Amino acid sequence: MKFAPPNGVAFFEAIGWRAPDIRPIFRAAVRFRRVPMLLRLFSLFPDPDPRNPVKAFWSAVVRLEHAA
Repeated sequence: MKFAPPNGVAFFEAIGWRAPDIRPIFRAAVRFRRVPMLLRLFSLFPDPDPRNPVKAFWSAVVRLEHAA
């Protein structure tokens, strides 16, 4: 299931919000050692661009601020 716009964080930036803090959930899980050892190897790959994730499987927590 998809719950996000196809252009990622850029959708919110286009309507007047700013994303000063983007934290990928998988990176946090690896940091807190909540991922099985074999899946930790995937943390060696770079994260997709949060403003253009294309069709990558990616999830993150984004803090938004209104750009006034």
